[in-house]
Amino acid sequence: MKKYELLNEDGSVYTTIETDDPQRNLEATQANVPQVVAFREVVQQPEPELDLETLKVMKLAEMKAARDRAEQGGFEYMGQILDSDSVSCQRITVASQSALLAQLAGQDFPGLVWICADGYGLEMTGPQVIQMPTALAVHSEKIHGTYRLLKAQIDKSETIEELEEIEWPKS
Repeated sequence: MKKYELLNEDGSVYTTIETDDPQRNLEATQANVPQVVAFREVVQQPEPELDLETLKVMKLAEMKAARDRAEQGGFEYMGQILDSDSVSCQRITVASQSALLAQLAGQDFPGLVWICADGYGLEMTGPQVIQMPTALAVHSEKIHGTYRLLKAQIDKSETIEELEEIEWPKS
């Protein structure tokens, strides 16, 4: 069976079919849809072979996407997983700055309950709130360190097979 497009009078495609007898299908279609006037075979073009440099660019984009997912996929703090998407990072920064400013002003910071990725309410003191961005930064640096190592492997790859072996580590 081959693939054919049935064409309207204006040359636009009415539908695509797979058949061994396109003329019979054309005639059957014309009985109900007279504006269908012709057919043409759909020729599948082979996928062009990509060179190593193009594949390196594609692999690097794949690793960047994996890096971003990992970085925003949560981080461990005080035995819990906290969200690390951009909105959560802003909240962490604001909470930490508030606790730090209270400490610097000699005011009491009563602590807070932080909602973790799984919905658990994690009670934190002022100093623990202040340390959240540090844990987030360590998480981010670990992720970026992994990315830098993989980028170096991509850059050093001399064959497509070597490049295909490079994968973001499973978490």
